[in-house]
Amino acid sequence: MVTDRQHRFKIDAYTPETLPMERLAEYMLQFAKLLGEPERVHFVEVERGSAVLLARTEAAAVPTVERRLANALRGQGDPIALKALQTLDDMLANDNAVGQLVDESGAEIIAFQGRNRPKPLEYGPFRED
Repeated sequence: MVTDRQHRFKIDAYTPETLPMERLAEYMLQFAKLLGEPERVHFVEVERGSAVLLARTEAAAVPTVERRLANALRGQGDPIALKALQTLDDMLANDNAVGQLVDESGAEIIAFQGRNRPKPLEYGPFRED
């Protein structure tokens, strides 16, 4: 029998005390878009330590949410989830942070590279004869 599941989105650059409210709302919006199932996924709290957004998915929606996350990680599936995945990583990079999406057992589902993603190569000026 499937039961409710929890997903944690960890942001290493902030604590609950230092995460600006507006930025929290932006992260929550993208986290919700990534998980999908707006009627069955609920915000629980921001946990202590690094800023950790905790969401609870109702049992009936667990298979759909897990499939959505697996597809997004492979670069497939719902365009909204794919966009949210990229937006979260971009937000983390802009905040000089990295992040993780973990399940309730602590197993990593998605590692967000954020500040650690490869930087594009920059070429200085050159002249061609």
